[in-house]
Amino acid sequence: MAYITIQDLYTHIYPELVDEILRGDDAIGIQAIDAAVQETKLYLSKYDVVALLGNADQVPTMQDALLQHIVKTIACWNLVQLAHAGLSFDAQMRQYEHAIRTLTQIKEGKLMPLWPCATTTSEELLDQSPIDWYSTPKRNNHF
Repeated sequence: MAYITIQDLYTHIYPELVDEILRGDDAIGIQAIDAAVQETKLYLSKYDVVALLGNADQVPTMQDALLQHIVKTIACWNLVQLAHAGLSFDAQMRQYEHAIRTLTQIKEGKLMPLWPCATTTSEELLDQSPIDWYSTPKRNNHF
């Protein structure tokens, strides 16, 4: 089951424009949505992406309005690249760039959404922690 449907994109692009871009081929819209979900997953590796976005066998167990908005924005960008029928290409590009910046800030730990984290070992959590753990190399001075 898809995370969002083509009709869900109507909050970002008017239905008649979506229909004009798709030209009756819903497979194009489904591919744009699938690509948007996959792109979003790239940024959310430390979170439970199955709970957030679902997969082919399971629906998402958590609904998050911000995450849905981001996925819709990326999916709309994928459609607009195909044909921007009466849409503001620059406005869509700015919205897409904003969505990617938001995902990047989440990935870097600058924004902390209340999403379930992926179940990992403690070493894997240290590698993905929003806090950097490091020190300078030990110096070996000889006099």
